[in-house]
Amino acid sequence: MYVNPVQNYTTNADNDIIEKFDGTPYRYPFTIRYFRSTGTIRFSRFDGVRLPQIDSVRSINDGLIHHIAAVKDGSMLYLYIDGIIDGSITDNTSTTTMNGTPIGIAVRPAASPYNYFTGIVDELSIWNRGLSTEDIRNIISQRL
Repeated sequence: MYVNPVQNYTTNADNDIIEKFDGTPYRYPFTIRYFRSTGTIRFSRFDGVRLPQIDSVRSINDGLIHHIAAVKDGSMLYLYIDGIIDGSITDNTSTTTMNGTPIGIAVRPAASPYNYFTGIVDELSIWNRGLSTEDIRNIISQRL
């Protein structure tokens, strides 16, 4: 997905770009969040006990549009910014991370939605397999 934050929702430190989490302390398969103070991205999962997460090194609050990809491939999680791996971590979740919460795009999909992301979210896609670096770079280089 492509993102460009123009963040004016300042109630929380982080803003939800996309996630399947409603704010309750239960399992979730993914969250991708933007942190205003640092301009960084966080990709995380939670199984009720374990919370593997990657915080990007690179900041994206430079006024440009950036491609963000969060990948689960086997026992690894990867975070890409503009086709380059920005971080990785072992996915140590050991039980299900599924929940009945709808996917929220630019919002936390709770009973009373909050944690809004303002800016651009474009060409969002969810795949049924882990993408390789080459896959991600091919997606970025495609013209519509």
